[in-house]
Amino acid sequence: MDMPVIWAVVVGLLMTGHLVVGGVDLGVGLLLPTARRLRDRAGMLAAVPQGWRGPSLILGAAALLVWALASEQFMHIWPALALPVLGMAAALALRTWAVLHSWSQTRWGGAWGTAFCLGSMAAGFCQGVVLGTVIAVLGQADNGAQSDWMCSVTPLAGVVGVTMVVAEGFLAALWLWRTTTGDLQQRMRYFAGGLGLGALALTGMLAVLLRGT
Repeated sequence: MDMPVIWAVVVGLLMTGHLVVGGVDLGVGLLLPTARRLRDRAGMLAAVPQGWRGPSLILGAAALLVWALASEQFMHIWPALALPVLGMAAALALRTWAVLHSWSQTRWGGAWGTAFCLGSMAAGFCQGVVLGTVIAVLGQADNGAQSDWMCSVTPLAGVVGVTMVVAEGFLAALWLWRTTTGDLQQRMRYFAGGLGLGALALTGMLAVLLRGT
């Protein structure tokens, strides 16, 4: 097996681990506004192991590092990735700030809970934009086209971003369905079904867009 293939497999495995582990965490943030009671909200947050957040960030950073060291295309693509990567970092910072404040301040708990949800949504969307941008730029590499931040502002990147948000919500709903009980568990079952269908529909849209590129 050629070394480029080996490196591609390694990066793919690292990114898959990052998206699955981090996707459940971000997805719970997306679903948090659906909690009808404070007890449900606490149960949803408690269902995500606290130790997942660190490994998720490490896997994502390791994937970028391995890609940068092993691929000559990284420096060609990086200018196009700078904007969504910075957006993802800002969204994660907002999400972390909301976690630190929302549960200790009853008066502003609703506002911080909304910030937590929006930060989760923005981070998931930016993850998808990164993936969509990589696909678009690699597809243009053979034509000698230069990449810049405008490459991340495309219909393909936007659809991949929305697909990522829906997929993360689906993963979180599945996880909460397995780990919670009672009324919350039943509602997560319905959410999992709806989000799963949405993810399939968006995947079909992506297939159409990719065929047209």
